[in-house]
Amino acid sequence: MSKNIQLHLEYPFLYQWNHQGPVSILSNFSFESTSVFNQIMNEDEAVEAVKKLPGSFALIINQDDFFFAAVDRIRSFPLFYSITPNEIIFSDNLSSLKNYSLDEKAVAFFEINSCTHNQTTLLKDWQQLQPGEYLFYEKKTEEITVKRYFTFSPILPEKHLDPKEMKEIYLNIFRKILDQIGDKPIILALSGGYDSRSIVSVLTELKVKNIFAYTYGVNQSFEKSIASQIAAKLNLDWHFVEYNEDLLKAFFSESWEKLANKNHNFSSLPGEQDFFALTYLQKKNLLPKNGVVLTGFLGDCLGGSMFKNDFITSNRLEYQDDHMSNFACKYIVNTVRTFEYFGLEWFAVLAEPSILEAWFQIPLKERCYQNGYNDFLRNEFFIPLGIDFLKEDHVYQPRYFKNYLKKYLPKKWVKTIRKKKAAKTVDLNNINFLNNQLSLRLAEKVPSDELNVTHARYFIEKLEKQQ
Repeated sequence: MSKNIQLHLEYPFLYQWNHQGPVSILSNFSFESTSVFNQIMNEDEAVEAVKKLPGSFALIINQDDFFFAAVDRIRSFPLFYSITPNEIIFSDNLSSLKNYSLDEKAVAFFEINSCTHNQTTLLKDWQQLQPGEYLFYEKKTEEITVKRYFTFSPILPEKHLDPKEMKEIYLNIFRKILDQIGDKPIILALSGGYDSRSIVSVLTELKVKNIFAYTYGVNQSFEKSIASQIAAKLNLDWHFVEYNEDLLKAFFSESWEKLANKNHNFSSLPGEQDFFALTYLQKKNLLPKNGVVLTGFLGDCLGGSMFKNDFITSNRLEYQDDHMSNFACKYIVNTVRTFEYFGLEWFAVLAEPSILEAWFQIPLKERCYQNGYNDFLRNEFFIPLGIDFLKEDHVYQPRYFKNYLKKYLPKKWVKTIRKKKAAKTVDLNNINFLNNQLSLRLAEKVPSDELNVTHARYFIEKLEKQQ
């Protein structure tokens, strides 16, 4: 006798599930009909159908003889499952659970990394689908298969970068997304980096005019300086939001608690950075109510940012998948819940399947170490538009020796060096203030010099009290 399938699909934010017969899909792309999924007869057909889906999605097919569930390549809409001898329970929202038991090993990882690892959650009895992963249950044989149909690893055969071909891929996916958006205003968090700049560059090339841009941080940040120059050159409707102490106190407001309690899913810290800017813009009646956010999430990873900041001397490709599948897709991408909380639709344009797969077919050496990703953006977009303002870390420089010292020097020495460096570094988003405020509120756990670690410990303390 096959297991009983229980579905608890109550997505708590902006988007809604489209249920048609045995098919349920949650997506930021519109699907008037899901009939194509009714024709799927086996595991291979289901996987091939998923690979062709655009945008961000979670998909469930519950046929008489099989059950299939999948998330997109960046786990935009997470799915969680619990398997017992008699049941398979699927849910899209663990945050609403009242009775739960925390897994100590998962908690320890979470406190350092801001998210859980791979399929684990903070709960003993629940797992989750990883980015680009599916679960297939054959009801007759009761066989359960969990596999990834996409990983952040080289796509073979590899090929050299063709800038003109890559540019056309960008233009095509943006055209499709613009067709979905229609005449709604586009909202863009414009930083001094390359990800949001690449988005506004493509929009400018496609002659999109209705763009609302904002930048946040402290007044003396390079983010503000570069963003203001880009906005002036492209004649954007641009607003700067200063992250002063009064604004950051919204972290302890009822509004933040409401958001944070709904979107952690026992898997990730709720990303807070855009929350303050959107709170300010909404209070000032500046935020377009029917706007659509285009995010540059994961763009920096395409250029190899993860290799600049960590101690990596071998197994770089394994680390690439591990970093992007966990921290990038769980913690960073989870910020889209903030946009939805403010009533804003969104598209993670740089993580669209065609763009992801095009870049992961380019050899790592060429894409990252030889600066291929950054040079592509400069030559094809930034230079022609006159917005070629270089980042401080534009050129890839391995930091193996520095990170070796950081790993093996006495901790007291490392801490002293960090303090001296921090004193000379501009606190771009005033995170030291938040870190200090959170540290004061910790009851038992030890605060950290890193905001995310202190935030994670503060968050875990709250969960432990609610058990």
